[in-house]
Amino acid sequence: IVPDVHAVLDQMRAFSSAVRTGAWRGCGGDAITDVVNIGIGGSDLGPSMVTEALGYLQRPELRAHFVSNVDGTHLTQTLRKVDAKKTLFVIASKTFTTQETMANAFSARD
Repeated sequence: IVPDVHAVLDQMRAFSSAVRTGAWRGCGGDAITDVVNIGIGGSDLGPSMVTEALGYLQRPELRAHFVSNVDGTHLTQTLRKVDAKKTLFVIASKTFTTQETMANAFSARD
């Protein structure tokens, strides 16, 4: 199982590097400028804390946003700040059955 874990870590490293360097493109063909993490509880808190802790490494041309509130206002305000064609949406959930997370994910998609 350890080799499988390392293989996934290598894939994650390659993907995140492609996003950070602009090699990964959005649906419009442009580099990703925004990452929107949609999650509730630990699926929000962990990524948010890591982003805060490593903020000094953040590239100004790649902005992180976190949507953790089921109130549609939070999602709407976030979506107004981003260009969907240049945005990577991350749906963070252990089971993908959390109603609030899935409601926000479907709303963002629409």
